[in-house]
Amino acid sequence: MIVQRLTNSFPADRLSKAFTNLGRILKTQHNLRYLTDANLMQMV
Repeated sequence: MIVQRLTNSFPADRLSKAFTNLGRILKTQHNLRYLTDANLMQMV
């Protein structure tokens, strides 16, 4: 249901914006962890 709503919604939809921002936060968090964790860098 959520995926359907996101694909059918207008860009101004609050839920769509919230998921977009959550994705950005998670991506930034991963990038920062990657840059500071030598073991993670080697694993990747």
